[in-house]
Amino acid sequence: AADFFWAASQDEDGTLMLGTVNGISYTNPVKPFYQVYNLSKKLPNLEANFGVLWVHEENARSWWIGTHKDGLLHYNAVIDSLEVFPFEHRVNSVFILGNKIYIASNLGFFTFDKAKKKYSEIKLPEEVAKNQKGVFDFFSQNDSTLWFSGYGKYILKYNVNSNKFNYFDLEAHIGEHKLLGGAAVFFDKNNGV
Repeated sequence: AADFFWAASQDEDGTLMLGTVNGISYTNPVKPFYQVYNLSKKLPNLEANFGVLWVHEENARSWWIGTHKDGLLHYNAVIDSLEVFPFEHRVNSVFILGNKIYIASNLGFFTFDKAKKKYSEIKLPEEVAKNQKGVFDFFSQNDSTLWFSGYGKYILKYNVNSNKFNYFDLEAHIGEHKLLGGAAVFFDKNNGV
């Protein structure tokens, strides 16, 4: 869909989804197919607004898409329909849990109710709010625990059932080294973050 992409994810069967400045490139390096979904034809400002920042395939050929300036998108390739849910902040990453979409943004942490089509803010811990309001990337440990990296020098653990955060100051534990800020967070094989 373009020669530059921000987002990439992979299904269990090896299929890759690349969120580009114009839309989605969908391919499998083992199976012989490659498909391009040029969403900029349906949303003309997509490329000028830096395109797709995050893509998550909910069902076969149905994606939730986070953008830099065009909000949250839902694209169904089977029927070629695009729903746009305007959002005043950048959508850095998303996690779908049931009817709720959790959104990491440059200006906070939000949810989107798919049935009500409504955004709500989840207040970040005071340690984050006083320095940087936003969160950059997150992933799920399981259906109740999310881990975040931030623009600051910390990571967060969030329990969706209790709506509680744990704040971990990274710089306090690395001695003389300095951090520029978080970028991505994930588990290693030994369950280390």
